[in-house]
Amino acid sequence: MNVRNWLVQTARYYRQYDFFRQYSLLSDEELADELEALCREEAGYTGGTFNGRGDWEVICYDYQRTLGMELDALYGDDPGTYSFQNAIWTMQEWATISRGKFLPLNIRDVGEYLVELKLDGSWHTLNPWEDPYKLAPQINPLIAKTGFQFEIWDLYPSCLVAILTSEEKQKFQFERGWRFI
Repeated sequence: MNVRNWLVQTARYYRQYDFFRQYSLLSDEELADELEALCREEAGYTGGTFNGRGDWEVICYDYQRTLGMELDALYGDDPGTYSFQNAIWTMQEWATISRGKFLPLNIRDVGEYLVELKLDGSWHTLNPWEDPYKLAPQINPLIAKTGFQFEIWDLYPSCLVAILTSEEKQKFQFERGWRFI
């Protein structure tokens, strides 16, 4: 199968699970065109785009359903300085991909690396310092009753975070080869 056919088929598969909702008016071919344009724009050139290595190449462009993180940036020699603004930004990013299941309110700084937030009328303390391996296990118990959980697809040196039902997780794992941590 050529890369273009793979791209169209991959986009079609994930659309049935509500990925790429922002492009719902586009045909599968038009969505593939848009994804290729996004890939070229990110890479900063007009040459080739996808190479068909894996679904992650495609779904990482659904910024409403996935959050990509470079683990080397998180765990490198210079992790950066903590700031409350970065903590707020991190919470907003996770809320954006949460399908409405994680909508924190009244985020406030309660000490270095810690924030307090209100979720469903209760206060919770989290350490949001941009580490998906630590943040998902902190949030998932808070949203367990929704039937959704933040899942992390291990793509070392990167990872992709998405909020999924247990059925979606199983399907993506067995049908599409997602490797969860």
